[in-house]
Amino acid sequence: MSNDNEDTDLATQALDIIMENNILQTRVLDPLKRKLFPYLLCITVFNFTLFIMVAYLVNRLSVIL
Repeated sequence: MSNDNEDTDLATQALDIIMENNILQTRVLDPLKRKLFPYLLCITVFNFTLFIMVAYLVNRLSVIL
């Protein structure tokens, strides 16, 4: 019984340390977001432009045919 209680206390302490310490966020995720954001933005703009072009071509072809 006391072993379960100690395991639960240890797990709770580990979760407290992980939740309060955001070293993963600051060292890994933030730089990754900064590096990936321009690429994702360019891909989004490219896909939106391609969608507009395809929609325009479909509209023109439906008028012609």
